[in-house]
Amino acid sequence: MNGKIYCSLCGMENYPLLKYCDNCGKLLKTNRITPEPVYDTFNDVLIHNKYRILKTNITEDTYNKIIENIERIILMNLNFHSNETCLFRVYKLVQQFSRFYYDNQKNTYVYFSGDNIFYNDKISETEKICKLLHELASHLYSEIFEQILMYIFNSKKNTYIEAFVTLLSAKNSCYILSKEYLACVSENYFTRNLMNNYLFVVNIIQERNMDTVVAKKMCMLGNTVADDVIKILDRFIPEQFREEIQEQAFNDNIEHVSMSMCDVKKISNSEKIDLIKAMIEFSYSALSENSKDIMDINRLLKTLK
Repeated sequence: MNGKIYCSLCGMENYPLLKYCDNCGKLLKTNRITPEPVYDTFNDVLIHNKYRILKTNITEDTYNKIIENIERIILMNLNFHSNETCLFRVYKLVQQFSRFYYDNQKNTYVYFSGDNIFYNDKISETEKICKLLHELASHLYSEIFEQILMYIFNSKKNTYIEAFVTLLSAKNSCYILSKEYLACVSENYFTRNLMNNYLFVVNIIQERNMDTVVAKKMCMLGNTVADDVIKILDRFIPEQFREEIQEQAFNDNIEHVSMSMCDVKKISNSEKIDLIKAMIEFSYSALSENSKDIMDINRLLKTLK
């Protein structure tokens, strides 16, 4: 399962069990690929794939290829020009994953909903950059989970995978906390701690009454996966654009906000992968025993199809 797969058309190396080449879209010729089954409900997905979820091993090599694959997705149809501002460059990065819509309601900044991103066009340029980077990092975390599920299911991305990760984003406290911490770390890296605010992280821990040890471990997971997200984005937002963000913040009279989290270390790559896999396994087991969540996810599937 861990062998290399090369596209017969363009020669691009793809990570194991991917069905279509992520560079040119050609069907990959390998005897390990089987036709995708058709399911009527998400419960059918659970029944037919539980063994795969529990038994599929995610190696560091597979995980690294997933990160490389996400970077290739961003590179598709992405053209930067030397005279572009940092904001416009961030717009282009986000557009690789979503469509933009205006939402100028009071207290609304930027947020993802499925494959759509809504943003308030009335906020300052600095705030747009910071919020877009925050939400882009958050979205890339979800993309990592979706790509892992694609590997486990031996499948293209589909509505079942998208619906499951959407439900994770709404209900799994560990996923929600680790994703928010990752988004804060990633944003702070590119904006040089311009809005170093972990208030939402603290709120998640308090509002969900999370165990202190579990919460700390999830922050460590987010802190570690943030390195992967930063690696993906670093080539697209080089040093000159980070300087531009600081200059724009000065022009917009943006004050630095500081609320840091103390003593959040990083974990090993193997523990990172184990925690992600454990989160997926736990959520699938919980779904199997919760008819209300199954009903919610089947309703969500209807909106995604």
